[in-house]
Amino acid sequence: MISNNCNRNALYVDNDKNLWIGTTKGVSIFNPKTDKPITEPPKVYITGLEVFNESFPLEKLKNSNRLNYDQNYLKFIYSGINLSAPKKTIYKYKLVGVDKDWVTSKENNVQYTSLEKGEYLFEVKAKNQWGYWSEPAQLAFVINPAWWETWWTRLMFVVTLGFLLWLAFQYRLNYLLKLERLRTKIASDLHDEVGSMLTQISLNVDFLSFTNDEKKKEEKSNFIRSKSKEIISIMNDIVWSIDSRNDNLESLVGRINNFAFDHCSQKDISLNFIKNIDNPNKPLKITFRQNIMLIAKEAINNAVKYSDCSELIVKIKNSKNGFELLIKDNGKGFDIENVRKGSGLKNMKMRAESINANIDFTNENGFSVKVTKDKI
Repeated sequence: MISNNCNRNALYVDNDKNLWIGTTKGVSIFNPKTDKPITEPPKVYITGLEVFNESFPLEKLKNSNRLNYDQNYLKFIYSGINLSAPKKTIYKYKLVGVDKDWVTSKENNVQYTSLEKGEYLFEVKAKNQWGYWSEPAQLAFVINPAWWETWWTRLMFVVTLGFLLWLAFQYRLNYLLKLERLRTKIASDLHDEVGSMLTQISLNVDFLSFTNDEKKKEEKSNFIRSKSKEIISIMNDIVWSIDSRNDNLESLVGRINNFAFDHCSQKDISLNFIKNIDNPNKPLKITFRQNIMLIAKEAINNAVKYSDCSELIVKIKNSKNGFELLIKDNGKGFDIENVRKGSGLKNMKMRAESINANIDFTNENGFSVKVTKDKI
C-alpha cells in the first residue's frame, strides 16, 4: 500500500481480478493470485508450567508424571510458531477430566485451580491466519490423593479401628470375667463363712431353749454375740468392697485406719498411723483395694492377737514411684518357719500375687509385713 489513507469508494476490480485501491498518495494494485495461503500450520509447544504462580520444571513433571495433592493450582504456558503473522495465531486447549470441549483463546496461557486427585491430559493446538490447525501438544500428569485418601491409609485405619474394637472387646470381656469371679467369690464367702457362722448361731440358739444351766447359757450367749459381730464385720467388708463410691485411695486408707484403731484400742496398743499419699482421690480397681484390705486385716489381726506388742506402726505411702503398705509391731515376733505352716501368711502371699504386688515378712525387733507395687 502506497498509503494507509484510502479514498472513499475508491475501489475497483478489473477483468483479471486485480484489486485497485485509491489512496491519498496514489493507486495501489493487489493481485490475489500472488498471495498464496500458508498450509503448514504453526508448530505448538508447551513451554512452561507454574504451580501456585511459581515456576515448576517441565522435565521433572515429564519424568515423574505426578504432582502432590497440594500442587493443584496450575498454569500452562504454550506457544505456536507462526513467523508470518504471529499476532493472528489462535489457540484451542482442553484439559481432559475438566473441560468437556475445546476452548478457543488468543492467550498463550491458561490457569486451572483446585484440581482434584486423578489423571489428567492437557492438550493445546494452534491455528494460523489461513485457518490451518496444528496437531495438539500434550502433557499427561497425575495429581496424587492426599495421604489420608490413599488405600493403604484407609487399610491402616480399618486395621487400627479393628484392633481398637478388639481391645475394647477384650477389656470388656476381662471386666466381665473379673466381675463374675468377684460375684463368685462373694457368693462363696457368704456361703462358707457367713453360712457356717449362721448355722453355728442357729444350733446354739436351739441349745439355749433346751437348757436351764445358767453357765451354759452365758457361754452360748457369748458365743452367739461373738459370731454375730464377725458376721457384721464380714458383711461390712463385702459391702465396702463392691460399693463403687469407695473406689479410691482415700477410702482404702480410711478403712485400714479404722480397722487398726478398733483392734488396737481393744488391747491398749499404741497405734502410729502414717500416710503419705500424693493423690487421695486416685481411683483403684476393686481387686486391688479388696486384696490390700484383706492383707492389712490379716497382718493387723495377727499383730494384735499374737505378738504381745505395745505399739503398732501402719504406714501407707503412694507416689509416682509406686505404692507401699507397711505394718510393723514391736512384739515378740514369729517363728517364721513354723508360721508358714499356717494359712495366714500363705493367704497374704496369695493375695499379693493376685494383684502383681511384692510382699516381704521381716522378723526383727518385732514382726513386719511390707507390700509394694510399682503402679496402682
